[in-house]
Amino acid sequence: MDCTRCGNCCHSQTGWLVPADLRAIAEFLNISQRQLISRYLVIDYLAQSETGYTFVWAPVRVNEFTGTPLVTPGQRVPWRYSEEYAPCIFWQTKGCSIHQVKPLECKLYGCGTSDGVLQPSRSHIAMQWDQSEPEFAALHRQYNLAHCRRNLEVEDQIREIALAVEKGSVTSEEAWDKIDELRMRLD
Repeated sequence: MDCTRCGNCCHSQTGWLVPADLRAIAEFLNISQRQLISRYLVIDYLAQSETGYTFVWAPVRVNEFTGTPLVTPGQRVPWRYSEEYAPCIFWQTKGCSIHQVKPLECKLYGCGTSDGVLQPSRSHIAMQWDQSEPEFAALHRQYNLAHCRRNLEVEDQIREIALAVEKGSVTSEEAWDKIDELRMRLD
C-alpha cells in the first residue's frame, strides 16, 4: 500500500538509509553529505550474535515537544535507542519534509498492512553499507563481536527476568532492581 502520509510510523521510528539515500537527501536539502550527517543523522546498527554489528545511517529521533535530538547527530546511538519511541527529525506537522527522497526503509514500509512488514529487511539494508565507511570502520574496532555478544546476552537476561515476573517467581520490585543493574552494563 502506498504511504498515506499519516505519520504514524514517523512518530515512533525512523527509516534506515541505503548509500543512495545519503546522496539523494543531501542533494534535496542542498547541503553536503557531511552537513546532512552532522545535522540530521545518527549511526544506528543491527546487532547479531553471529556477525556482530552492522552500522547504518538513520535520521535522528527528536523530543516530541522540544524538537531536540535524542542523540547528537553524527554519533552512534546508545544500545537501547531502539526502544525510544520519538518522531523522526524530518517529520513536520504537515508530513515528511523529505518525502520525495525519504529513506528506502520508509518507502518500503508496509504502510496500512496488518503486520507492517518491512521489505527488504533491516539486515538487507544494513548489508548495503560498506564496512570501510570511515565512521563505521572506527566503530568496528571499538565495538567488536565480543562486545555485541555481551550486550545481546544482557538483553537475554533482561527478558528472562521479565518472564520470571510473569510466572510470579520474582517480585516486580526485585526485577526492576536487577534490570536497572543490567541496563547499566549496556553500551
